[in-house]
Amino acid sequence: MIKTLKAFLALVCLLSCLVIFSAFGFQKQDDMLTRLDLALIFEKILEKRAITAQGQSVPSFFDLKEDRMLAVFRTLSLKLIEGYPDGSFRPEERLRNLETICYLQKLARCLRKNQPEAYETRQLMRLFAYQSQPEVILSDNLPAGTFPSELGEPDGFVSRRVFQDLMAALLSENGRLNFQLSGKVIHAVTGHPVAGACIAAGEKAVVADRAGNFSIDLGEISRSDVTLFAAAEGFRPCEMKKDLRLSPNVVFRLKPEKPRSAF
Repeated sequence: MIKTLKAFLALVCLLSCLVIFSAFGFQKQDDMLTRLDLALIFEKILEKRAITAQGQSVPSFFDLKEDRMLAVFRTLSLKLIEGYPDGSFRPEERLRNLETICYLQKLARCLRKNQPEAYETRQLMRLFAYQSQPEVILSDNLPAGTFPSELGEPDGFVSRRVFQDLMAALLSENGRLNFQLSGKVIHAVTGHPVAGACIAAGEKAVVADRAGNFSIDLGEISRSDVTLFAAAEGFRPCEMKKDLRLSPNVVFRLKPEKPRSAF
């Protein structure tokens, strides 16, 4: 009797665990970025930049309702996201990171063709210029200076929330943001740190430590692109412009001053 009761309790526990893990798995899977999610994000960008649809009609998909079709009409007509040969769009299909990046590249090409000077165009082009670096974009909901780890694996998946936060941080022109700038000052020839170098950004300035490292709390600023300045005794001053959305880290490579002639 006792053995039977123990077996029954073990079975109940096992079933409970299966239910809990299954619910967790479905919840996590449901939160992943889908083809329709991405199409809706693209549509907002196209609408903001007044990029019109191509052609009078778009292919119809048997699994995409009319209201959803109209909601992503421009994206479909420009073939930024296409359907499958069997006539389906598969709106709820989760997107692998590699697919997401490929679709973003198509959007960037479309914007570059139609709105080459637009803010969104420049930001997307910068994204791909920096995508191989570990620190790319920051958002209030993401660790400053880090690229979301969910996007790191080509065959992996990114959550809807993380991707939306990423795009909001990348494409938002308005609003005031908080930035913490950090970096290093080194000798351009030897690569050795330049201790005591003065670094300025806006109205704030700091001095690099013995290892050449520095950090500046810029606080709340209205623009993400700032002009930075570094100077040290015996070196030529260095000035650069930096978009802090792409990376809050910078390396100054100071060139030594040419020795003055005695005559």
